[in-house]
Amino acid sequence: MDNPYEIIDKRLERIELLLENLVFQTKKKNIKKNNTTKTKMPTEDEMDAYILKTVFSEKKS
Repeated sequence: MDNPYEIIDKRLERIELLLENLVFQTKKKNIKKNNTTKTKMPTEDEMDAYILKTVFSEKKS
């Protein structure tokens, strides 16, 4: 019978391979986000621009 640590190590290696395969398949399929919501979420660039605009347009008292 194998050492319990070796069994665990083999299982972890299989899990790692499965995860790598899953990530690769996901990237390969290039899954698109579902944009069916009524309100459009701002992009990261739009959020950055909004934050900069509000920070630099504040009036100093």
